[in-house]
Amino acid sequence: MSPIMLAGLFGLAKGIVYGRSLPAEADTSPTFGDVLAAPVREELLFRGALQALPPVLSAAAFGAAHVVAPHPQPVLRFADAAFGGLLYSQAAKSSGFAGAVLAHMLHNLAVSVGASAAKPRR
Repeated sequence: MSPIMLAGLFGLAKGIVYGRSLPAEADTSPTFGDVLAAPVREELLFRGALQALPPVLSAAAFGAAHVVAPHPQPVLRFADAAFGGLLYSQAAKSSGFAGAVLAHMLHNLAVSVGASAAKPRR
């Protein structure tokens, strides 16, 4: 399966799990920053500037950058983001830089869609 498609499916599954824990009034709508700006900025750094690093180290750095304190489950958040970083590295390898950005954008959008679908209704 394409790493781009896998990133989207991973995001959807993650959003569904996350959405179930949200209050009904939580805003899960996708934002420009989450879906467009952050993926471009982060991929420029992690798949661009740090491309000399082995993918596992780049993914670990990506995971560490996503553990924003205080996070209720920092180890889980690190593992989740590091796995995403590995997917984006694979997308870059198979489809170039644009593939990594597309995979990241699709993942972030799918998280919002999954969370919106799964959160409790009022």
